[in-house]
Formats: sequence, structure tokens, C-alpha cells
Amino acid sequence: SCVVTCTGHRDSGKTTASIAAAETRQRAYSSAIYIINYPEGMAPEHITPVPLNRMAELFSQVEPGATIIVDDASLIVNSKRTMTQTGIGFENIINTVAHRGIMLLITVQDSSDLNKAGLRADMLLMKPPEIAFMESERPRMRIISQIAAQHFQQIPESDWVKWVFGWVSERAYGMIEVVRPEWFTRQKAKYHKVMQGGGQGGRGYDQNVVEGEYREV
Repeated sequence: SCVVTCTGHRDSGKTTASIAAAETRQRAYSSAIYIINYPEGMAPEHITPVPLNRMAELFSQVEPGATIIVDDASLIVNSKRTMTQTGIGFENIINTVAHRGIMLLITVQDSSDLNKAGLRADMLLMKPPEIAFMESERPRMRIISQIAAQHFQQIPESDWVKWVFGWVSERAYGMIEVVRPEWFTRQKAKYHKVMQGGGQGGRGYDQNVVEGEYREV
């Protein structure tokens, strides 16, 4: 059981990395996967989407050993809601996850946007940090982001989408290869705009991208 927080700029592959991690755990332990606020019609059979208004219910009833993905967590529990009922509830979730054998995967663009409880992670995953916003990171996260940036600079930029930087401690960190799930096409990766009525392609949809092709712009 653990909490894993994944940061990185928009469209860098945070959701892809989180789903890949969840599916790796599922193959190893046959654990259930839940993803908060993901369209039901776009999820494969082995992943259960959960509406946002049922998130609290899920955490109170989820079976031990499950994996829960909270994508774009700052939209739900951002840093400005720390002392609100939502923020306090999120802190309670973080504090109880370890006792139930649950893996919680959180994605957020910038650590400064996330409720501080989300940074009490057992592991950090980082996609290429947004250089322009690196100074807005929390002080400790800023140092780790700089180390992550140095590691990404050692590989071709065209391959960044295939890797994520992992940090457990000052003695345990490095690059991890990400294998994109075949079902998670570019269209499905852009699900937020679909939910907001933005059309079939979702965020940043490009009609010239063939279905199933994965490309970073």
C-alpha cells in the first residue's frame, strides 16, 4: 500500500504513467482499479470509473488492495481548500490509505496547486517539469524537480513521453520506462474536454492524428 503523486506539465503523460503503474500492479496482484471522474463509456472492462460525487463513498467502501487514480487532483482538492471540509476529508483519506492496503495514484500539474496532504507520498513520479513554473513549486519539491529535469536532459526530448522520473528518497531515485496501455489512445487521454462537451477528441484534439497513435506536441 502506498501513495504515489505524479507531477508534470499538461499533456506530458501523467495519466498514462499512472494507468500504466496501476495496470502493472493489477497484473501482479489481481487488484481492482478505480479512476475518479473518468467517463464510463471510455474505460475498459478492467478499470472502474467512479463519478466525482461518489469519491467519498468509494474510499469508505473500497476493498483492501485496490488501486485508486485521482487524475488532475487539484481540480478536486487544491491547495486553497486545505482547511475546508473537502481538504480535511482528503487528509483523512491520505492518513487511512496505508492501513487498508490501497494504492492511491494522484496526478497534478504543479505541487503548489495540490492540497499538502497529497505530497505525503511514498513515491513521487515526475514528468518533465514546466521550467517557467518551477519556481512556484514548494521548496522541497523544487529541488527534486531540478534533479528530474537534469535526468530528462540526458535523453532525447522525443523520448520524454516514454519515461518518468521516480523519487523515493535521496538514495533511491531514477528514470522509469513507461509502457503506454494499448487501450489508452490519444482520444481517451483527452477525456476532460469530452466530459465538458468539447467533442470527440477531448483536450487538444487534432483531427489529423490517427486513432490509436500517441504523440506529444
